[in-house]
Amino acid sequence: MKYKGEIGLIVCTIVATMIFMVSCASPAAVYISNGDKYLQQKQWDNAIAEYNSGISRDSKFAPAYNGRGSALLYKGQYDNSIIDFNKAIELDPKFAAAYNQRGDAYKIKGNYENAIADFTKAIELDEKPAKAYSNRGEAYSAAGEYDKAIADFTKAIDLDPTLAAEGINTKLATVYSNRGEGFAIKDDYENAIANYTKAIEIDPKLDLAEVKSKLAKAYLARGAANGIKGDLDKAIADCTSAIDADPNLAQAYQTRGAAYTFNNEIDKAITDLKKAIDLDPQSRAHVNLGFIYISRGEWDKGINEARTGQTNYNGRGIFLAFLMANRYSLDDYFRYAKEIQANKLSINPMENDKIDWFLTHQNMPLTEADILRLFVAGVMQSWEFWWK
Repeated sequence: MKYKGEIGLIVCTIVATMIFMVSCASPAAVYISNGDKYLQQKQWDNAIAEYNSGISRDSKFAPAYNGRGSALLYKGQYDNSIIDFNKAIELDPKFAAAYNQRGDAYKIKGNYENAIADFTKAIELDEKPAKAYSNRGEAYSAAGEYDKAIADFTKAIDLDPTLAAEGINTKLATVYSNRGEGFAIKDDYENAIANYTKAIEIDPKLDLAEVKSKLAKAYLARGAANGIKGDLDKAIADCTSAIDADPNLAQAYQTRGAAYTFNNEIDKAITDLKKAIDLDPQSRAHVNLGFIYISRGEWDKGINEARTGQTNYNGRGIFLAFLMANRYSLDDYFRYAKEIQANKLSINPMENDKIDWFLTHQNMPLTEADILRLFVAGVMQSWEFWWK
């Protein structure tokens, strides 16, 4: 098993062991030195054998237990490694490396509370705590405490810029990305966008496809929210940013098309809605495009798009399609509207609300022009229909 903190753990182990060898001159020292060499070579069993020999000659030598715990950790024997780290700490309560590595074992096991406590202790004891800060940052990130994780990774880099070579920038960028996702879940798109952008800025080598996809969706969601509020310029700008981040996001073109529609930039709206359909033939852009064509008096095009939308959405747009296909038969129009309402044929609650709105005009004397005007006005009252 390859463990991502492997290099740092080995360095901590070797440095701590050398310090003890010099200060204690234990009869176990030579075996610990051999064990450390095997550890570097990833020969875990040989390393354990050497540490066992060291312990048999000096059972009070903390680095021997720490070294064996490291080898067991790499072998995936986490509980046994914790036992050895416990013994090392018992023999030397100020052994920073043992706390650091026991924290790694706890972190892998998902015990983030104990891991964070151990890394915190290692930070207190270690004269060069950059690695401990990095490890604690990972634990905080895994526990969903992203602000603390960011603070720790930043501190680690400040203390030891060479950690970037071990991938700490990627870890920090990943935390920003994860925090961005948390904000997006809470519909806090401002902070979501800021965090995704920061992730890309910190580490351009990050999985850009994934992060940019998340960034695009955050822009899109904020754009839709701005559209619902009627802030069309911001909606267009956000959707454009979404498209810049992910040019294949069909929904971004559809939503920008809606914004262009209400901003009376009809040609741009049609271009965007067609692009949405090219990227996703099942897109609801068919229905939106149908509205535009009908509003311009292009009945055949409108009917065709509406019928496509009806097929794709299993009821969404069915009311529009019926109206356009039967525009000279108002009695049939109202009768079918009632049937849809009574049988809950529409799968979208907003569709039923729209039908209710139209039915309030049932007894009004309506011409063909009146029904078209009311229909378009009614759709515009169903504001969210265009943005979802």
